[in-house]
Amino acid sequence: MRGRPRFQTGHVTPQGHNWRGEYYQSLSQPDGSIKRVHRSVVLGLRSEIRETEARRKLTEIIAKETSTRPDGRISLAWFIQNRWLPVKKARWKPSTLGTNTGLITNQIIQGLGTVPLEQIDKFQLQTHLNTLADQGLSYSVIQHVQSFLKDIFAEAQDLDFIQKSPAIRLQIPRVVRTRTLDPTDGMDTGKPFLNLEQLTKLLRCLPNVGKPDRLIVMLAALCAFRPGEIFGLTWQCFTEDGLYVMQRVYRGLTDTPKSEASRATVPVPTLVRGALDRWKSECYDSSPDAFIFMTKNRTPVNVYNFLQRVLHPASAACGTTYERVTFQVLRRTWATHAGTFGADLKVVEAVLRHSASLNFSVGTYQQAIREKVLEVMNKFAEAVAGNLPNSAHFEIPVEPEFLPRNTTQVLGVSSSG
Repeated sequence: MRGRPRFQTGHVTPQGHNWRGEYYQSLSQPDGSIKRVHRSVVLGLRSEIRETEARRKLTEIIAKETSTRPDGRISLAWFIQNRWLPVKKARWKPSTLGTNTGLITNQIIQGLGTVPLEQIDKFQLQTHLNTLADQGLSYSVIQHVQSFLKDIFAEAQDLDFIQKSPAIRLQIPRVVRTRTLDPTDGMDTGKPFLNLEQLTKLLRCLPNVGKPDRLIVMLAALCAFRPGEIFGLTWQCFTEDGLYVMQRVYRGLTDTPKSEASRATVPVPTLVRGALDRWKSECYDSSPDAFIFMTKNRTPVNVYNFLQRVLHPASAACGTTYERVTFQVLRRTWATHAGTFGADLKVVEAVLRHSASLNFSVGTYQQAIREKVLEVMNKFAEAVAGNLPNSAHFEIPVEPEFLPRNTTQVLGVSSSG
């Protein structure tokens, strides 16, 4: 049963020796639909109470019967899918929606979805989180589950489906995190990153003539760009100030940047700017609206394809610690080593463009510390990629993904192919 229908006062009528009251009650059905049911109740003898008293009693009955909690048969899965998730979807980006929906389905609905909403208590929720930790799930996943449960039950309380949220004081259980050891630094790093020598070897393995493979990895490792930002760049984004992040690509679809803090002009080192100029002269289409890195179908490069066809084979061939280097590893590599080249926390945050940690505006970053950012990025780039050859020692055995300007000469195929 949902809350009392607005403005309902009921109807009092004389019936024989009695006063009879009538009203409607809305009942939630197991399938989520609402059924409106007519109710009739005897209010008292006409010889003992006046009609005014009968109306007062009916008002009290309506308030009591229609303000109770919803039908106990409503399950947690139904509430998530029909009340909570539709509201949240409007605020999530497509990338976030896919990730969060999968996590909610696999880690919440599969374990607790069939349990009636009213029957779930704190002990049951905490036990569920503890079980996820015992299964070896990461701290991040469990933290997201805890956050979602708190929000779900807070919404259920606000909508009068439950009287009190059982998820208010849920604790994240102790999680044994997977640690990785960097053999060169000899320290427990927690999350994978490359040392400078490994990064240089990786860049050396990537071709730099007729293909932009090395340039793409440079943008990730020397400028800390996200993959969606790299493949969303068009030539109009390449300006005297650097590369302007105005969009990103996710699963082939163009979308807005991850956050407002991500929408910024990032300075690029002189070395990277030179590589961009070279690629602009070689690429098939350098018009302002053309993607800097596009396939032969003139669509942005697929992140997964680049990982499988280029980055993973190259990282395995050059002997890095991690045979499957990812864009996140490259971005973390920059953040880890930036301090060695004079970057303070403000510079690191400016380049990473994390909305949660930024303590200054994008405008302040552009005007006040741009020179400092560029100084650090130039030092880092020269140390890692200052003496790289113009060709690669390791040629990746895959079909050409990108179109240089002189297709016939470089790829050995016709421009239409």
